[in-house]
Amino acid sequence: MKYKEEILVPRKLNIMPLVINGFCLMMLSFLAHAETVYVTDILHLGMHELPGSGAKVETLLSGQKLKVLEVTRTHSKVQTETGSTGWAKSAYLVKEKPARLQLEEFKQKNQRLTNNLKSVKNKIKNERVKLSELQQQAKLAIDTSKDQADNLEKLQKENKQFREHMVTYKSSIPFSVFMPAIIICLVAGFIGCYFWLNYQNRKRHGGFLVR
Repeated sequence: MKYKEEILVPRKLNIMPLVINGFCLMMLSFLAHAETVYVTDILHLGMHELPGSGAKVETLLSGQKLKVLEVTRTHSKVQTETGSTGWAKSAYLVKEKPARLQLEEFKQKNQRLTNNLKSVKNKIKNERVKLSELQQQAKLAIDTSKDQADNLEKLQKENKQFREHMVTYKSSIPFSVFMPAIIICLVAGFIGCYFWLNYQNRKRHGGFLVR
């Protein structure tokens, strides 16, 4: 029985899949650097110096905002808003804001809107008061204008009547001139009559005055 001799030829190692996988992991790690995550809805989450071990750097609270610096299979290296860095379990980090944080933000937003609405209502109330005051002032001005118009019309009528009266008595002598003239005429007539009677009496008696 003859045996066929087999020669084992070493196969060439294909490293292209390893290069591609390494490149993908590098890209994922690079993209994770700019990612923002939040602590999920648990009470406390420990942040340590090393993934899963090491001294505790800080205790993270639910809803706390973190910046991802590096990612492993189970942990993420994160940075807080105060600048502290450490490793935390990725299972408790979420990209969306937790419901508790969203509810708190909604309450704050609702409170701001309520305060703004109250402020707007107060402004509207003040504007209505000012409008009412302006309406009263306008009404008073209109009433005053009507009274002034009535007084002006009355004065115009009196002026017209006075002008008609002046036209009627334009050629007549004023009373202030007429009365002194009458008095002067009466005095002059009396004196003239006295001297004329005295003259006739003297003439009748030969130039002598007989009483």
